[in-house]
Amino acid sequence: MQGKDYSIKGLSDSSRKYNVWGASTPGASYCLPFGTPGKAPYQYPNPNGESRSAKFAYTKMNGDQEEKFAIVSFEDACNDQDYDDVIFALKPVNAFTPLPEVEEKKTTTVGIYAFEDLWPSKGDYDLNDVVVDCKHERSMSRQSQEEDFKIYQETFYLTTYQNYVELVSGLAFTLLLEDQPSSIVMKKQAKNSFILEEVQFPVENNVYYLTSDVSAELGTTYILELNYDQGLAVSKTKVLPFIYRNEEGGKTWEVHVPFEAPTGKMRMGYFKTDDDASDPATGKYFLRSVSSGNFPFAFYLANARIDKFKETILVRKNESRSIDTFFEGYEEWAVTKGVQNKEWYLHPRP
Repeated sequence: MQGKDYSIKGLSDSSRKYNVWGASTPGASYCLPFGTPGKAPYQYPNPNGESRSAKFAYTKMNGDQEEKFAIVSFEDACNDQDYDDVIFALKPVNAFTPLPEVEEKKTTTVGIYAFEDLWPSKGDYDLNDVVVDCKHERSMSRQSQEEDFKIYQETFYLTTYQNYVELVSGLAFTLLLEDQPSSIVMKKQAKNSFILEEVQFPVENNVYYLTSDVSAELGTTYILELNYDQGLAVSKTKVLPFIYRNEEGGKTWEVHVPFEAPTGKMRMGYFKTDDDASDPATGKYFLRSVSSGNFPFAFYLANARIDKFKETILVRKNESRSIDTFFEGYEEWAVTKGVQNKEWYLHPRP
């Protein structure tokens, strides 16, 4: 370490008094101002805040036991820079105790959304016009077993599938929050790609518009990452996907799962037309008439996987075939509004 010689010419080394405080933190060293009353006017200025101390660690064998020691040495701020003016050899207790390890875990929930794009008409009722594979991950951590896990990040993944379609439909979702995240990051990943692209989806009143044309980006995974700096004990965050089409005057055509309210942009004149049996006045939306068997225009299946649908309604030759022709228990599940045959999708017709 090099330094300038600030010693005063004509004075012996034995007469110097440096009035310098060394510190182990760079920039914390201190020199009395030059010519302080009652003090010798000899000092080593420290204009750049350089450290005047050094720290070392070493080990020593005591029999077959290894002992750890620390050394702290100080420079008295003259011009030799040897750092041996004051030396402390330390044998601290528990100074080298390892930091506690952070325990981490993840929880994951999955599900499937399926939509019919001919609403409010009965149409072919194949429910393969837009199919969305959903995954919700919660990343949690704690520093000891005495603490409860806290959620520091939760991530939603929405991957699109569909059979052949003639109508262009977009995909969006409504984000319901009880706790405001520290940050929200939006990404997407194209089919068969390893690249995660950070993007900015259009957002209006907590509605995220992922794409206006599912077919143009088929197989894309849309990702929403919510971060919480302070952590959450419990999260009740929800993502509610729906399909839409833009119309004149800033309005939209939309299809949501039964009873779910549309956005404020929805053209309400579609309700109670054709095969729709909704009653917006009582908060009942996207219902189907009894004469059609109460089959929904869209559904969500918690814990379902996409594989069974890849083998049935998403097969190209099965386009325009009603979904109940592939799953024997579907009709009873639909008529009982989800009470019976809750796992109908696990048992396709042979």
